[in-house]
Amino acid sequence: MNQDIKQNINKLTLKISPDSLNKDFTKKSILENINQIRSIYIMSMIIYIAFAPSDYKFLGESAYLVVRIRLLVIIPILIIGLISTYLKIYNKYSRFISTITVLSIGYGMISMAAIGAHNEYFALTYGSMFLILFVLYSFFRLHFLHTFIVGLALTTGYIVMEKIIIQPSEGIIFIHLSLLISINFIGILIAYSTEYQSKREYLLKKLLSESLIKDALTNLHNRRYFEQVLVDDISNFIQKTELMEDKRNNENNTESSKYGILMIDIDKFKNINDTFGHHSGDLILIQLAKLLQDNIRTSDDALRIGGEEFLLVLKQTSEEYITEFIRKIGSTISNYNFIIENDIPINCTISIG
Repeated sequence: MNQDIKQNINKLTLKISPDSLNKDFTKKSILENINQIRSIYIMSMIIYIAFAPSDYKFLGESAYLVVRIRLLVIIPILIIGLISTYLKIYNKYSRFISTITVLSIGYGMISMAAIGAHNEYFALTYGSMFLILFVLYSFFRLHFLHTFIVGLALTTGYIVMEKIIIQPSEGIIFIHLSLLISINFIGILIAYSTEYQSKREYLLKKLLSESLIKDALTNLHNRRYFEQVLVDDISNFIQKTELMEDKRNNENNTESSKYGILMIDIDKFKNINDTFGHHSGDLILIQLAKLLQDNIRTSDDALRIGGEEFLLVLKQTSEEYITEFIRKIGSTISNYNFIIENDIPINCTISIG
């Protein structure tokens, strides 16, 4: 099981295959961490607003520009980011929004440090960069490569600003650069391991949930799947059909709108088990499952609901299609040579209701 999970995760990019699972993971990850992300937005706004009065106290004439950056640039971006978490578009653009937010917070801090470059008050700015990088790598849950790019951009921006505007000694710049590279290196390791573990747990849960709704012998969906998924699916389809019935009649719409449910039973299956053995019976069930799966559309479902009983659910179909399908599948199975133990071919027939 662990080997299968590891094979589904690209070790370099941490992308899950197939792509549908990767998209599903991203969506669920956003939903699971949405309250944490909102808390970060709110806390960031509180911190930026809380330091505004101290700007006037320590910066003198420079305070006006710093406060404008705080209140007219960074705070509105944080408010927009917070509001976006309540919109439907957030699922699609969450990474972009989070990236813009972190860059705004970081470069806002760098801009304020540049304005108050020669004031002791901004000696704390360097510590703020550590805090921003910590929040970036630990809480925003961006893809680890995106996180690293953002962290590198903030580090580069700060070092360039420090060298050009603050102009400390080369030794201080070297120490700051070394520390920032170190925290980025540690951060990317944390982000990588966190993302890998999250995706591994996601795939494990997915595999376990699939095993509960799959028949172990035939790999078709089982009765539990029918009760937990298809019953609701059928109910929703019926409700939708009733609501649209008048509209279809008025527009003379001939679009298929039937839901076909076919019960399939192997004739005299007990005799096969008694004559050839249960292993031969299992081989027939496996081959029949594949035949059913190969002959239905991708939108349809094939289930084994117990013993030699199968269920086919044909979605968005018509009476004509169902009638023709019954004739075709019955003929296909009756003419098929099922291979049992010792490579013995036998024929089976089915009953369909």
